[in-house]
Amino acid sequence: MPSSCLFWCIVWPLQPGILPSPSTMLPGVKKLAVKVNFGVSKEVKMLVAFLRCFPNVDTLHIESLTEPTGRKHAKFWRELSTVECIESHVKKMVVHEYRGDQSELRFLKFISRRAEVLQTLYVLLNRESLTSVAKVRKMTRRLVALSRLTWSGDCQIMVLGPELQNDWSFQKASDLTVDDPFHW
Repeated sequence: MPSSCLFWCIVWPLQPGILPSPSTMLPGVKKLAVKVNFGVSKEVKMLVAFLRCFPNVDTLHIESLTEPTGRKHAKFWRELSTVECIESHVKKMVVHEYRGDQSELRFLKFISRRAEVLQTLYVLLNRESLTSVAKVRKMTRRLVALSRLTWSGDCQIMVLGPELQNDWSFQKASDLTVDDPFHW
């Protein structure tokens, strides 16, 4: 069993804006998968509060549930203070179900400015977002521009099609015999 893979089922009263304390921090978790709707402010704030409870995560999977709302949360991401795991530990990040929405792009911009040790960012496109070649080109151009303009370190960005998506399940996530149970 790989020692870096640890599965936790967590239930505690975590609220947006709450700072982590010794009773809410889980420093032993190295791989983490979360689902978030980047178009909903409360969920975006909750994501940040949640990530602060896992200071040593080195692999982060985020499934985007974003439905376009027009909200960009640009000010929130610009004014956000430290998220230790993002800045100092995450080496691999996978964004599942990426649609190219502005709110998702703002999150990636935040990551590009703060993730100092990130080595690989996988962006797995959502099948429904591939309605035209022009839309795919636009999404790809934005990601390429983001990597050229703002990336803080040496990070490889890979944009992949939906056929590489993994069906997340409780059973797969609790399989401690694999190094990364969320990887496709």
